[in-house]
Amino acid sequence: MNKCDECPKGILHQKKVDYILLGQNLGKFDALVCDACNETIFSGETFTLVEKKAKEKGATTVMCASTGN
Repeated sequence: MNKCDECPKGILHQKKVDYILLGQNLGKFDALVCDACNETIFSGETFTLVEKKAKEKGATTVMCASTGN
């Protein structure tokens, strides 16, 4: 059981979440999501997949993205 670093009472759970970049949904990716504050954490491996998908769709950066939560 992983505790959330952002809030005192949340527990992180493995989920598939939408990754939204500049209003465009890049797809669902594995992430840890807090059940209290919805903090979303992507692994380095998953983020590499997100970057690849973004480049396929013509995006040049994924630094300012949201998960659509």
